[in-house]
Amino acid sequence: MVAAESEIMNPVGEVAVREITSRRVDTLAGKTIALMDSHKVNADVFLARAENLLKEQHGVLETVHGNKPRAGLGAPREVLDELGRRADAAIVAFGD
Repeated sequence: MVAAESEIMNPVGEVAVREITSRRVDTLAGKTIALMDSHKVNADVFLARAENLLKEQHGVLETVHGNKPRAGLGAPREVLDELGRRADAAIVAFGD
C-alpha cells in the first residue's frame, strides 16, 4: 500500500482594502439622523423603533428618510446625496 500525500489549499484570497472612515458625531442630541430603508423584510419595523429611541432617549432633533428601490440594489446617488446634505449621521437598516 502506497501512502498518498494531500495538499490543503486555502481558498481565501487576499484583497487590498482601502479603509474609508466618515466624520463621527460627538453627540446625537440636536442632530438630524438619516434613516435608510434597505427594502428588506422588517427593515421598516427596525427603523420605526430606532427613530423613536433616538428621539426619546438621545435627543435627536429630526430624522430624514431614504429608500432603496429594491433590496438587491444600491440606493440611487441622488438619494444618498440628499441624505448627506440634510443629515449629520445615518443608519442603514437591514431586515430579515
